[in-house]
Amino acid sequence: MIKRKIQLQRITTFLLYLILVVPISAQSIHSTYFMEAAPARINLNPALYPTNGFFNIPVIGSVNASVSSNTFGVNDIVDLFQNNDEFYMKDRFRNNLKDINKINTSVNADIISFGWHKGKGFWSINTGVRTDIHANIDRSLFDYLYDIEKNHHNWTGQTYDMKDAEARINLYTEVGIGYARQINKRWTLGAKLKFLLGMGNAHLKINNIHVEGYLPTDGTIDPTKYKDYYAKIVTDATLESSLKGLDLEYSNKDDGGDKYHKYISDIKAGSFGIGGYGTAVDLGFTFRPISNIMLSASVLDLGFINWNKGCTKTAISKSTKTYDYTNYQDFESITSGKDVVNYKMLDLRTEDTSKSRSTSLASTIVVGAECAFVKQFSLGVLYTTRNTQPNHLSETTFSANFRPNSWFNLTGSYSMIQSLGNSFGVGLKIGILFLGTDYMFLGNNSKCANAQIGISIPIGKSKSKI
Repeated sequence: MIKRKIQLQRITTFLLYLILVVPISAQSIHSTYFMEAAPARINLNPALYPTNGFFNIPVIGSVNASVSSNTFGVNDIVDLFQNNDEFYMKDRFRNNLKDINKINTSVNADIISFGWHKGKGFWSINTGVRTDIHANIDRSLFDYLYDIEKNHHNWTGQTYDMKDAEARINLYTEVGIGYARQINKRWTLGAKLKFLLGMGNAHLKINNIHVEGYLPTDGTIDPTKYKDYYAKIVTDATLESSLKGLDLEYSNKDDGGDKYHKYISDIKAGSFGIGGYGTAVDLGFTFRPISNIMLSASVLDLGFINWNKGCTKTAISKSTKTYDYTNYQDFESITSGKDVVNYKMLDLRTEDTSKSRSTSLASTIVVGAECAFVKQFSLGVLYTTRNTQPNHLSETTFSANFRPNSWFNLTGSYSMIQSLGNSFGVGLKIGILFLGTDYMFLGNNSKCANAQIGISIPIGKSKSKI
């Protein structure tokens, strides 16, 4: 298990660096959707309860992790998080860059969850921790880092605009209670009410960082060029945060003694706690127009979290700083850093925050269709779209499903959007063990990968629908 300090350092690099992104459902992998014996399918549609009641082994009963990007392979993402060996100088890294580079990650674990049949309905209860990080990085940031290093930090009239970068992180605990009921042979309805305990939320938006300069290249000032030497840094950025697990550190700048106007110099690990409360709901249904066809749909995570004002801070950066031959060394000191998160350049100043803030969850719409050719075998198609910010994330998954009994289910799937058609998935439930992925990891250059593992003890007898 990764130590908390390392985890928080990586989150910090992710956020106040200037942004990264990843898509993928925060509930369960898509390959579980048509597996009748898999308890995890209820997380994608509360009307799709499994054939058996279940008790998931605490902590390891259901763990889901995912990472994806439109640009970077898995190995690139690790280098980016850790700032390893000036990764942005590698030709392979630069050749993959796009105008907007996205990275998305999610890690979700059920602490405890169980479900059981009761009369004509199915009840379920779960408690789990959810983490989502989404971000966009404009190519201009990597071009800037590359050029500065390649030119040995000499400024001979270059101009850079690092703009339109954004990152969001949301960390919370979910306590949910769900109920599903088969109304008749055609209709099944389901719903889950969730109580949310907010642990951390942050939104960094960088509208622009403009840097330009013409300075002595060898440190020797030519008196005849006094009027030619210049440099400028213009920043426009905001940070909204409600964090119990992170603390802001400040520089020693003299800001008139106003304790509410401090300049951020770092983010460090803090003590965990609850910073906000909220609610959400999942709603779903299944419909059988004929016996071997099932249509289904759900909407997930309709809700919000209210964050307490005591843990909420806002920081802004809206300044223009100019330099000439008398103080150009200050400019060189700011721009010579190799870290992707340059706190000196970003120049974020905290503001007095005397009110709470609310954030919505990333809601998801799920639509599925399944045709059973025989009782044990079916073909299915699933479409999902997730309302993440700054981007909507969509996926279409085709699957072939073999389920002879409640102890053995096997699914093979193909998801065509996030992996650009370059991967496949598989889900396997055998006895109490479930293993699955929508995007098989095919090496360090894989741009999309996820996995889910679960250990679930069946409760009661298998109960088929009408």
